[in-house]
Amino acid sequence: MSQEAYCSVRQWLVMKEEDITSKSLKRFRLYILDREKPPSDATPVAATSSSSIRESESERALLPGSPAAAAASHSSWSDDVLDDSVLVDALDTFESQEELSASQPVSTGGPKQPPPSSSVPATAERPEQSPLSTSKKAKHRKPMLSLLHSTSKATSSERPEQPKQQTLLPSSAPGQSPRDARPEEPPLTSNSQPASATTLPQSDSPVELEGWVRLWEDSQGIPSSDIPWLKEDGERGLFTPVQTYKDIKGIIRRRRVLKSDRMWFYPPEPPGFVSGGIPTPQAFFRGRFFFWRPIGVWRCSLKCPRGDKCAGAGGNTHLSKSGYHSRVRHICDVSGWYTMATEVVSCGPCLKAARRGESGSMGRWLAWDDLILQQLSEAHRARFPAVLTAMRGMDKTVVRLLRDRTEGNTMIKVWRQVQENHMEDYYQRKDLYTTLLMALVEPGGIVSALGHGEFQAAPLPRKLPSARLLRHAFLLAEADNVQDYRSQILSTFGTVLKMDSTKKVVKKLSGEGKGSAEWFTSIGNEFSQIVSFVLTCEESVEKLGPMCRGVVERFRLANQPAPKILYIDRGCCKAQGPTALETLFQPWVDDGMVVRLDIFHWIHRFDAALRTEAHAKYAAFKSALAGSVLAYNREDLQLLITAVRARDPATMEVVTDENVVRRYISRDQLKHHVRRLTLGAQETFRLVHLVIQELKGPAGLDESGVSLFKSPEAIDEMWTSQQRHLECIQDPPGMAMYRVARTTTINGVDLPYYKGLRGSNSLEGFHKSLPHMIPGPHCAARPYQVYLISGIARWNSDRSSDAVFGGKGRHNRIYSAPLIDRLNSRCQQLFGEMVEENFRAPTAVQSGELLGLEYLFNQSTGEAFSLEGIVNDGPGPEEEVIQPGQADLDGEADEAYQSNEDHPVVEPRITLISSETATVNPPAFEDVCSDNPLPGFQKLEAFCAVLVEVGLTDQKLLLNTTQRNRVLEAWNAVEEHDKQPQKYHQLYRTHWGNTLYCRTKRDNLADAALIQKVKMAKRYAPAQQDISPQHNRLMYVLVKLLWLRSPQASRSSPEKASILKAYDRIQHRVLVDDPILCKAGIPLPKINTKTVRDFIRQQERLVNLHATRQPVVISKTTSVSSEELPPAPRQPAVLPPPDYPVIEYIPTPSTAGTKLLKDRRTNMLVATPQPPPQLPLQPPLPLPVRRIPTTSTITRPVLPFVSQSAGPSSTQPILPAGQASILVTPPVPIRQAVQPDSGQNTVVGTSWSRSTQYKRKLADHPTGLGVKLTRVQHLPTCRVCGQTIQGHKKYKKKTYCPSINRSASKGLENRVFKNYEHFVSVVDGLEE
Repeated sequence: MSQEAYCSVRQWLVMKEEDITSKSLKRFRLYILDREKPPSDATPVAATSSSSIRESESERALLPGSPAAAAASHSSWSDDVLDDSVLVDALDTFESQEELSASQPVSTGGPKQPPPSSSVPATAERPEQSPLSTSKKAKHRKPMLSLLHSTSKATSSERPEQPKQQTLLPSSAPGQSPRDARPEEPPLTSNSQPASATTLPQSDSPVELEGWVRLWEDSQGIPSSDIPWLKEDGERGLFTPVQTYKDIKGIIRRRRVLKSDRMWFYPPEPPGFVSGGIPTPQAFFRGRFFFWRPIGVWRCSLKCPRGDKCAGAGGNTHLSKSGYHSRVRHICDVSGWYTMATEVVSCGPCLKAARRGESGSMGRWLAWDDLILQQLSEAHRARFPAVLTAMRGMDKTVVRLLRDRTEGNTMIKVWRQVQENHMEDYYQRKDLYTTLLMALVEPGGIVSALGHGEFQAAPLPRKLPSARLLRHAFLLAEADNVQDYRSQILSTFGTVLKMDSTKKVVKKLSGEGKGSAEWFTSIGNEFSQIVSFVLTCEESVEKLGPMCRGVVERFRLANQPAPKILYIDRGCCKAQGPTALETLFQPWVDDGMVVRLDIFHWIHRFDAALRTEAHAKYAAFKSALAGSVLAYNREDLQLLITAVRARDPATMEVVTDENVVRRYISRDQLKHHVRRLTLGAQETFRLVHLVIQELKGPAGLDESGVSLFKSPEAIDEMWTSQQRHLECIQDPPGMAMYRVARTTTINGVDLPYYKGLRGSNSLEGFHKSLPHMIPGPHCAARPYQVYLISGIARWNSDRSSDAVFGGKGRHNRIYSAPLIDRLNSRCQQLFGEMVEENFRAPTAVQSGELLGLEYLFNQSTGEAFSLEGIVNDGPGPEEEVIQPGQADLDGEADEAYQSNEDHPVVEPRITLISSETATVNPPAFEDVCSDNPLPGFQKLEAFCAVLVEVGLTDQKLLLNTTQRNRVLEAWNAVEEHDKQPQKYHQLYRTHWGNTLYCRTKRDNLADAALIQKVKMAKRYAPAQQDISPQHNRLMYVLVKLLWLRSPQASRSSPEKASILKAYDRIQHRVLVDDPILCKAGIPLPKINTKTVRDFIRQQERLVNLHATRQPVVISKTTSVSSEELPPAPRQPAVLPPPDYPVIEYIPTPSTAGTKLLKDRRTNMLVATPQPPPQLPLQPPLPLPVRRIPTTSTITRPVLPFVSQSAGPSSTQPILPAGQASILVTPPVPIRQAVQPDSGQNTVVGTSWSRSTQYKRKLADHPTGLGVKLTRVQHLPTCRVCGQTIQGHKKYKKKTYCPSINRSASKGLENRVFKNYEHFVSVVDGLEE
């Protein structure tokens, strides 16, 4: 190695100076070349034996501490010490590698002798230094640099003298090197448990890692990059610092025990710069480690899982630690993998019975087994971080990401994100590793010149988790919560129920139940919650009967009143006899429940007699049907009109109420602020008949002369069949169909926000979201059931807030009922507050209902459906990860990445403005052709005509004076409300303030949206969203005039392009080039091709519509009723307490901290004490203990020498390995209970365990004077019988003596009872 270093330096010295990039290295090269030049006045010396002696003397002169070395160092290196640090580090790295390359251990004999040579005197012998002293050579590197050119000195260099040994440490024995006598152990921590109490000699034995399993180091065990820090790192690793102890044979040993204060172990951070040696890849690819030890860390007292079959049943037997499992699990996290190990617990009686052959299996269990986890309290059980599968596991953080399954948020999306996180984390670690290596290979550096060999490549990335692994882990986690979810679903009630069926979700069922189900039938309540759901093969009384009877029985057992209305989509009425629904719900019908047909389904039944939905009169016909059945309440409508007028009273006073409703009020405002009521069967019949007769004539034709109806006979037949349902769509008399959910403010006017109870639209929305609860295109039976129950339980919980005023039912999205119930009761008791005040525990009734596939399998096969086999449904060990070269097949079936063109996007007509539901419309909403238009339209049209002339003239860039004056005169004549610029569309208000670009820190979302809009406008000018008279009359008139006056379009210059070109001319000539008009403030916003295209399409649609005769019929917005409605009930601010029996959750008691672990004791020999001096008896004085200062010590009781002259048990400090203390303990006489015989042998030299001491004590004292006494010495006695009160009973603070059937309590002294039950009845009678 020294020869290679010499050759490398010589090659570096002959390099060109311009090839060296570092300034310090250039000076170093010049320094070496100057030292190699012979002095001019020196005479050549012959090569004799004395030359080596002089060289040796020159070397010693340059050793650290010598004056010559100091002078040379100061004269040569004082120029730039900081720059030379690079060279010092490089040399330090080289010498450390040279020392580590030595394969032979250091000899323990005498000082190493050099090769015999006549030129080297005997006085030149030196002992070989310990490698520990090499760390002190860094400060002496610079004087030694001058010796690099000498090959004879490369093999051995001067070492600083060995420091003297401490006086308290034992000196090295003959034949032992100083290295062997040097301590190497780190200081002890508070968790160490040494066992020696005397001055221990130093041990050469290896350090034992108590608890480390060698199989963990296999290829399937702990990753190789994590093994070093887990075993060696004293701060972050698994083990405590080294402890020195003496075993039962008197041999001094060293050990490191497992830490018992944590379960999570986090690796050291990767280095950020190169210091010392070349970095290795292991430091950059470490992972976390989790050690599951409920007994070793938490000290939980656990029972044998066998219960009554345990060999020690009936006794106070608990599980104990029995080593650690030889296999580890690799857990998939969000961005990587971590390793998990566990302890093994055992039952002593079961183990002994198995060894005797009395039982079949050994009583050992892994601590992560479900039988063990179920004994822990819920809080401790939740700290287990993963869901275990066949060979690996999934972290619960990833499992939680899979719970919310909505449109676009599928399991495949989460799986792809996890894969991306894994690879991104791996490449970032690899990037840091290669970045540090690149700093070592810069050309011209000393490291590259000396040669560094080949760098270690980074380890290969770990295998990515498969989608099946994620799904299976989620199913295992949710399967444990299915019973809780069922109880929550079966605790849902309501006063207005809706019943409907769907087929779409049934198509995803595969496996055992494929093809056996046809319908998914569900029942919901007025809050859109699901009361019950089943899968059936057909919709009939026979198949749906068990479900309906179960729901009725549940209401009865829970003391809930019968619902008032049941909305359905068919089967509402019958010509003779009761209908099918009335038969299914006969008990409720007898209590007054009515069955009603959903109005939405009734109206859409007319589609069978219509030609197409694209007909120009289709919307008018549907609006007329809705207005014939339902009418708006005039009082609520007038309040809404007042709120809209309050925005601009001066402008709105000339607009009639009809135009306000038609132009200023949106559909959402009418839906939530104005109640609707049914007009009655007779009025509905009259209005619908008029509509049909009107549209049969010319009013029902479009621009092509095509009629809306297929034929007059078809619409007449449909109308005849629909007439018998007119009574079924009417509201029950005297029942409020709305409730006040909250209060909304519009322009300073408070309006009630209504929630309707009518119809089954809520079930339609649930059925639309239902297929997204089942991930993928198909699913097997057991996963299908888990997905359904968990998804519907979360659906119900999310909609429970609607039952409280203001939507403040639930504060947080927590779906575990036992967890909320425990926290509510504990926080109420401890802090006087509740976590979720509107939480209601599930009901405790047992109605025997079946849900989902349970219902289907019971009807089809007659067997009970179970989830027991779901553990075995997961992937195999090799399928849990993606193998190299495996294709990504799971992502192809992801519904989130498939477009659906069947659902057109419907844009809203009007948006909202200042409040939650306030409109934000410009002042010029009125159509120019309305009865009372806003003033100034003719002036606005004249101004736009002048601008059109400017835009259609393309010969000049600037306007002349005449044109400028005409524009100014026309602009000044325009009304003020037409000069206001258009505000941006409020449809995207929720997006502003939450996007990534131009984000602003504002608490108020409205302010943040405005500021963000301004920021975006500076970078990207926003285009006009739509051109209509409702938003901006100026833009509407201007663009329409440009469209009508533009020349005929051609293929090279389409119509939209010509309009945009003319509009751009107007913008530049008015707002940019003219110095006067640019200051007039004419609002001409930017428009684009899409804006013009949408405008032209809308105008063409209106032309086609108005080209035919318009029907004179009622519409949805013009149907207003003057009938007074009673005030709608207000939802409660806090839910009332439940009037049904609730489930009483009994939490598992915590046993943490109750397990008494056996103290670590080791047998040892202690020195025989000398007889005490004959001194007067006096209290012993504690002598000081002289010890080496340490960071921490641990004290343990030590059993003394048992004799008449032995002292009591002493407590002595235990020092870390390598440190000793001199302890002088005076003998103190002790008091003995029994004086032993003179011939009795004393027990010398051995420390036994507690049980062994007790047994030997009983054997030595047969008289019973050493028997262990009970802990309680004075038990209280009964005043009646005089015996101890053990076995006595107490009831309501009254005592009862079972021996004589009497009581010592006040008022019962003289009574004699027959038995304890008689005593209880007497005490109860006293309280009454």
